[in-house]
Amino acid sequence: QLRLLLLHITYPKIIYYIITMDLDLFSTLLSGVTLALLAAGISFFIIVRALVDLTNQMASLGTRFHQVNTRLEKQLADIPNLRKSIREMREEIAPIKNNLQMFESYYTVLMDIEREIAKAEQEVNIQTRSRL
Repeated sequence: QLRLLLLHITYPKIIYYIITMDLDLFSTLLSGVTLALLAAGISFFIIVRALVDLTNQMASLGTRFHQVNTRLEKQLADIPNLRKSIREMREEIAPIKNNLQMFESYYTVLMDIEREIAKAEQEVNIQTRSRL
């Protein structure tokens, strides 16, 4: 109980001290120098954290770079062979294209002949009907 009594007696003094200290502390925290130091500290923390993350990722980035580089070299080495095969395919396709154009022209000629024959048959049918 003595402790409780001492707390009740000293408690208002502690509260008064905290309140007066808080006002000084509050005005100190809102000063320009304190805010500038806080911003500089936060910036420093962000920079240090980014550098630490970068150093942690450097090993994996190096291995990934080598993997990508080897794949790129392999694909670059295949390009001349692929160009050669494309050239050969174009040479094989050229005569087929010419034949296709020739067949298309034959088809159009045949369709024209078929239309002329159908027209002639209709005229013959009309003339035979008119005679009857």
